[in-house]
Amino acid sequence: MDAAAECTEALGGGPGTDPARAVATAFSRLEAHRRGWEQRTPLGVAEMRLLWLLRSAEEWTLRDITAHLGLEQSTVNRQVNAAVSAGLVTKLRTPGQPSFGFRASDEGVRRFEACVGEVLGRYQHALDALGEDAERFVDLLDRFVDDLVAERPGAD
Repeated sequence: MDAAAECTEALGGGPGTDPARAVATAFSRLEAHRRGWEQRTPLGVAEMRLLWLLRSAEEWTLRDITAHLGLEQSTVNRQVNAAVSAGLVTKLRTPGQPSFGFRASDEGVRRFEACVGEVLGRYQHALDALGEDAERFVDLLDRFVDDLVAERPGAD
């Protein structure tokens, strides 16, 4: 039994399942496959997260990156320096600025886009299979996620 089937079985998904459990089962299956895709990509999760952030034209300081990613400064420092050494990130010194700035290198952007393109291609294939329902699906999913992650008084 593969990981996705184990998730479905553990959540009790299947025909006749209540809608909340069916959604949990579908997300669980998606997450299991997403993790598999991440493990097969040439870039690691940390590199992808960093390049996602740094691919814009603006420069980011270590402090900015730390705050945005919600990680320890030492972790960010190690990940950024490794990405600089690998040629994925460019370290910049802006005159008059006390801190170094960082931005994705051209090679980093190229490799990031190649990895993201593979996953986006899978998503597009699945959307194409929905035909004319694809746009409605995206709208409903966006609304669902917005409501799911909305802060609720008294909720953790």
